[in-house]
Amino acid sequence: MASSLTVETPQQPKSRSASKNSSINSLYTEGSNVESGYMCALQERLLAECANLTKDSDWQQALVLEIGCGCGDTTRQLSDRLSPLLIRGVLGIDTNQEAIDYAFSVHADEKTDFATANVEDLNTFELKWGGRFDWLFSSHALLFVKDQPKALRNLMWCLRPGGRCFIAVPAAKPTDLHSAVVKVIQSSTWTKYFEASHSHVSHMLMKRTP
Repeated sequence: MASSLTVETPQQPKSRSASKNSSINSLYTEGSNVESGYMCALQERLLAECANLTKDSDWQQALVLEIGCGCGDTTRQLSDRLSPLLIRGVLGIDTNQEAIDYAFSVHADEKTDFATANVEDLNTFELKWGGRFDWLFSSHALLFVKDQPKALRNLMWCLRPGGRCFIAVPAAKPTDLHSAVVKVIQSSTWTKYFEASHSHVSHMLMKRTP
């Protein structure tokens, strides 16, 4: 019988500390519907593209790591689409502990699990993740990572030899929009409101696309 992520998870994982918190459930149910609907629609297109680039056999007995799972809707979508292909399981990770608690309470099952981790900090990864995953899947999450090269190195540590990645990020941004955003952020009137954003936004976003 194929093993699952849930079976191998420690008894007190970081993802489960408040999984039954009704206030968290209420918060994410009310606050994430629009964003979740958009992300699921976007992920559906990515999954269709991924299906065109892979064979069903590529997924058999695979362990999949989803980066930036948020409240777990896209992880559930990913698991539902891949389960008929006989995957072993999907683990969704995110930096937001409350989102992970919600995701676990709503979406976790024998093939779908969640954990808190920061892709820029390897110390937040569990040791058993090293060389464990057959696939890395990320839908636009790395756009919001400040140190993308470091994050990718950390994620490669999780990938087994011969493993594969499916990572979607914007290839470019409209130059007129970028110029307008930079002008506002750097203006004396508005810059103080954006100070905190620099710790969450990739340095690449501040570079103008040629």
